[in-house]
Amino acid sequence: MPSSEDPRGLLEKCRQCIREGSADEAHRQASDALAIFEERGDSIGQADAARAVVNAMVGLGQVQEAAEFAKERLSGIRKSGERSLPILRRREAPLMLATAEVQLEANEPEKAIASAAQARGFFQGVNDWHGAAEAQLVPAKVHLRQGSSKEAIAAAQAAAESFRRLGDRPGEAVALELAVEAHFGAADYARAVEAAETAQAVFDGIGDRAGVGRMLQWAARANLERGRPEDALDAARGAMRSFTEAGRRRDCGHSMMWAARAHISQQEHNHALIMAKEALSTFAQIGERKCQADAESEISQMLMQTGKLEEATSHAEVAHRLYKELQDNKGKKEANEMLCTLELAPDAIELRQAKIRSLTRKLVRAVSSRDPQAFKEALRDLGRAEYKGMFAVADIKAALDPLMTDDPGGTTRFVRANAGSWSELASIEAPKSAGLKDWTMRFFEEK
Repeated sequence: MPSSEDPRGLLEKCRQCIREGSADEAHRQASDALAIFEERGDSIGQADAARAVVNAMVGLGQVQEAAEFAKERLSGIRKSGERSLPILRRREAPLMLATAEVQLEANEPEKAIASAAQARGFFQGVNDWHGAAEAQLVPAKVHLRQGSSKEAIAAAQAAAESFRRLGDRPGEAVALELAVEAHFGAADYARAVEAAETAQAVFDGIGDRAGVGRMLQWAARANLERGRPEDALDAARGAMRSFTEAGRRRDCGHSMMWAARAHISQQEHNHALIMAKEALSTFAQIGERKCQADAESEISQMLMQTGKLEEATSHAEVAHRLYKELQDNKGKKEANEMLCTLELAPDAIELRQAKIRSLTRKLVRAVSSRDPQAFKEALRDLGRAEYKGMFAVADIKAALDPLMTDDPGGTTRFVRANAGSWSELASIEAPKSAGLKDWTMRFFEEK
């Protein structure tokens, strides 16, 4: 590594790699920067680079090694005989913050908060406000992991404001992302969507397409939770585009799965399966076997709901094999349970189909007698999760054909007035050529 290389530039690249999850490359950049600072005798630069090395090691899962490295470096600084207290504090601060970040990963929350507070005090003492802002992120992460959403939101917003005042847009984006996750954890999904949009604008402003994708993915998840599948689907598609632009195929696959879930919420099971299988193909191509196993398992559930038991069993068997190879006992157990369920599924599905026929007859009688309460109850029961994918709104319309023939105007007005959230029924129109279709009769057959 030529000493003419800008070590500060390398540290910035390291931070970008860490944000993008490229820990190997981050470690290389940080190590090169550390070597240059050591060659130049820049003690403050060495401390900053050492912290970057620690962060990269944590990203690689080397938490214990990172802790030992940080401890060794901090001890060396304190034994260096540095006479200038401000310089000593400036050298200690990054390693104290690195120690806090390691303690966070080691599940030592109290120690992490204490170390971060000490690091922040050191940074403030030498007027390094950027370092002080970074130290504010640690308590936000601690509260988030402990499920203390209110405290996490406050800490993340305070950190974001500190970065904003410094004009540090990447730092602000990191803090805002923590706030999004905290709002989601608090089940405040509307605020989570708003926070994701705010963070997305910041990520977009710094050209971080992966960051934009993550915020869109959070928006998709939050919109699904608050019953807005169309908005969730739009966000998931946007996330897919952003991750594709960023070259993040794994994340793109996860966004495909969120799009599939949004399709399911809209009872668009064929679209959901197409999207989920595309995600499965992506995971298989890039060798993400855990993601592949999860997708196989979820696809199996989708297929079971639609009555495609043979194909569902095939996917469940693949999921079970993958989980076994990965030594994922939890996943293997769930796949086992799915296979057992599939053995019993034919009887369960037949019972559900019979219930759907019964509810459809109840709905038709309610329309015939103009009973809005019974009509709404039938729709509510038909909308239950276990019946999704087992019938379509077109089946209900077909069952209403005889009434449409006898009284098209009255039937149309009643259905529209009482359809509620069933948008296709709320806009129902009398068929041009009304009449009982042969395939409608299955709803009236007693079995």
